[in-house]
Amino acid sequence: MESGIDQALESILQSEDPRPYGVLLVDSEGLCLGAKGQAPRAVAPQAASIASRASLLSGSPSDKITIRIETETSSITIRPDQNFTLALFKSN
Repeated sequence: MESGIDQALESILQSEDPRPYGVLLVDSEGLCLGAKGQAPRAVAPQAASIASRASLLSGSPSDKITIRIETETSSITIRPDQNFTLALFKSN
């Protein structure tokens, strides 16, 4: 299973435009399931927490939400799903 996650994360790194410098897959408890590129594994719990809290703001549990955090030099896009959260790290 782990190689499947690695392949999927590598595929995301290669297919996004502009290319992210890192991608992180996190479970609902904040455990890092996989990371590629320069995604910091240490932020896995924070990504899960942000996703969980943002879901509370949604009007409907079936809404698909996306959280984007931007700085002058980079951005992080966090996309929660049913059992996991994906975080993409990109330079601006």
